[in-house]
Amino acid sequence: MFVATIVHTLHAIWMSRNNFRFSNVKVSIHAAKVKIDYLVTMSGNTSSGCCLASKLSFLDSFSVSPHRRRVRDIVTIVWKPPSPPWLKVNTYGSVIGLNAACGCIFRDHLGKKIGLFLAT
Repeated sequence: MFVATIVHTLHAIWMSRNNFRFSNVKVSIHAAKVKIDYLVTMSGNTSSGCCLASKLSFLDSFSVSPHRRRVRDIVTIVWKPPSPPWLKVNTYGSVIGLNAACGCIFRDHLGKKIGLFLAT
């Protein structure tokens, strides 16, 4: 949505400038705003992207219906820190279809990230 807003705004400015320069037609600011609003709304409603709940006010300002992400399972994880001289390694592995990935995060007793790696 942010990219669509920027692209349509630049396009409206460009077209208004060209209309004034080559056709001597002045486009009012109100007409340009209405056109930008319409194009951004159409772009947002036809997109297949997902949105976050924090962006709903931005979507509401353009009357765009949100495309929600589907959450499969929410798993609560309680992280217990190691004793002070030790590091903890949190690992994660996933397989989707034929693609596999794994990674790990090294954290100290305060929970600060010391390092990580990712392999796909």
